[in-house]
Amino acid sequence: RKAQSALMRTAPVPTLYLHGEDDGCLPPPDAAALTRHLADGSDYVTLPDVGHFPQLEAPDAVGKLISEWVAKT
Repeated sequence: RKAQSALMRTAPVPTLYLHGEDDGCLPPPDAAALTRHLADGSDYVTLPDVGHFPQLEAPDAVGKLISEWVAKT
């Protein structure tokens, strides 16, 4: 219960949420619905032709997005 209630709280800081468009475990529309729990100033980015493990499937794109996110925050 404690873990489940933690999932329902808003993130305390802006977050970069990266998600693969071809994720078969959590389809992008379902993931997008979770963004309501992100703090103001957060970004939700879907990566084309990427599945459930963006950091493994598109490491260059993920690294670039993270670098850009860090530079602007």
